[in-house]
Amino acid sequence: MMDTTFNKTTQSNVAMQNKPIHTFRILLYFIVLFNLFMTVGLPLLIHYLGEMWKFENVLDRSAEMAFFWLGIGCLLWASVYLLYYRIFISGDKRKKKFLENLADEAKKVNGKIVAYHAVGTSESGELVSLNVEFTNFAGSLVQSTISFLDSQPEKNRYTLGADIPLLLLDKNGKAIIEVEAKGVVWNKGLRTMHYLVFLFLLVFAPILLYYSHEIENQGAGWRYLSFSHPFVLIPFILLIELIIIRIFTLKDIFSPKNNLLLLYGKTANAVIIHRNETGMTVNDRPEIKITVQYETYEGKSHTASFSRLISILDVHKVDVGVTIPILYDPKNPTTIYIPKLNE
Repeated sequence: MMDTTFNKTTQSNVAMQNKPIHTFRILLYFIVLFNLFMTVGLPLLIHYLGEMWKFENVLDRSAEMAFFWLGIGCLLWASVYLLYYRIFISGDKRKKKFLENLADEAKKVNGKIVAYHAVGTSESGELVSLNVEFTNFAGSLVQSTISFLDSQPEKNRYTLGADIPLLLLDKNGKAIIEVEAKGVVWNKGLRTMHYLVFLFLLVFAPILLYYSHEIENQGAGWRYLSFSHPFVLIPFILLIELIIIRIFTLKDIFSPKNNLLLLYGKTANAVIIHRNETGMTVNDRPEIKITVQYETYEGKSHTASFSRLISILDVHKVDVGVTIPILYDPKNPTTIYIPKLNE
């Protein structure tokens, strides 16, 4: 059986190829500022411009509840600081250290650049997207898209058709595919934003507590505090957001489920033998359940099914009888990985 070439492009790679880096950066800053306004600014505006606190009889509240909400607020802010630091400060450092030590753990292979795209430029260099072809651990010829910041674009190290050294690693069930010795540099803009937000949060909480005590205590100490008070509500909202981000980070939800097949999968040509719409539609794209039939290198025939959102303009690509390239797991041939059919 002839070997086929499998092409993998992640959603993040596609998005980066379609947007200039400066537009992406502006959008990122806007999202951060908008999120800060919704989680910090809006509760403050509602609380203080509404002036509902002026009509609260804080003297009816017990001292025990006052210290309870003070403690809860301080605990929430401490949790926000700790989690934010682990995700955006120390997390970046761990990623950088991992990439720097990758050469000691990964297997080195030679690849070839089959497509090159300059995404954009920044003060640190040029963001490039390479489609590289290499032989995986199973001896199959596959392709993967790698995006990174080239800090020395004037050297023209990554030209079309050139050989390129790659590092391949199975890291906790995820395929790591990186360019060897491309260096690791900080994204200065993003790094600065992380520190500025962290500094803002560190300064904001004590200032808010002092300010609110000065104008709201009515001579009753901390009795004005409650769950709806910004000192308690704001860190509660921030903590929920950070927990969600942490869950996404740990589970790596955005990574393709079967991307390990890029390292261990065998290639095959699969024939579509059946298809039908599931009835679900997302953004005018119907979900179609597709069944394919293919032969392994041992000559055994297998079938597998998968569902995919397909653009109406690309429905013809999944007609019965059409052949598509797949990767299958040699140990479990019914587990397959397929390229996006709407590209």
